[in-house]
Amino acid sequence: MHEITPRAFRLRPLQGAILLALLAKPAAAADGLALGVGVDYSSGAYGESIDTEILFVPVFLKWEKDPWSVKLSVPYVQMRGPGRIVLNGEKPITAEDESPTVTTQSGLGDVTLGVTRTAWVSDGGHLGADVTAKIKFPTAEAAKGLGTGKADYALLVDVYGALSGLSLFAGAGHRWMGQPAGVHYRDVWSANGGLSYKLAGAISAGAMYDYRQSVYATQPGASEITPFVSFKLGMHAKLQWYGTFGLSEGSPDWGMGLVLQRSY
Repeated sequence: MHEITPRAFRLRPLQGAILLALLAKPAAAADGLALGVGVDYSSGAYGESIDTEILFVPVFLKWEKDPWSVKLSVPYVQMRGPGRIVLNGEKPITAEDESPTVTTQSGLGDVTLGVTRTAWVSDGGHLGADVTAKIKFPTAEAAKGLGTGKADYALLVDVYGALSGLSLFAGAGHRWMGQPAGVHYRDVWSANGGLSYKLAGAISAGAMYDYRQSVYATQPGASEITPFVSFKLGMHAKLQWYGTFGLSEGSPDWGMGLVLQRSY
């Protein structure tokens, strides 16, 4: 067992985030099962004249046995807006063939499965690196714009370090996009970095910057700042709040979310 893991830095299993992994914490997670639920709301124009509002509510199950971690997330999605905004997992894509009609769609989102392995930990556990493989199953209804209708695959690498209550982390990833009929999505890169500070025994706070390429070469990628606060609720539970502030047309203008997790 080591002091910290980047699994804790997976801020957004929700909007972009998910992802998600979750928030930074100064102690290693105990081996075993954890059950969680989140709620994420975001609003953004994505280059159009009317905002698209997205409600993303995932229920997730996580199993950890050092050095492995497996996480399954099953989301409910509601989306209201113009054009043909398509969700890719929890991330919106602005379709090139837009429609001016404003619609409200809801239903099951894309189920995701991630497997993480701690690849390296320094003596003392203050530095480390993880590798994560993820698959997005096409369970969302593509006709409603709640998914692309195709499976995606991703590989991510995270590095992290902690000293005297301050945690630093960074990561990079590559996603291989499924190709629906008549549409060509390019494979995309992502990167993130941030910090977390332990304010008190049960409270940590920090911020993360996240960048993701657009699946279309002609559209801007997502660029976001995410502040967050994490509260430990006794020995086995944790509540996390985060906000999102978009820095590009490929991101929501703003968003916020909560995640509650209980370990067993």
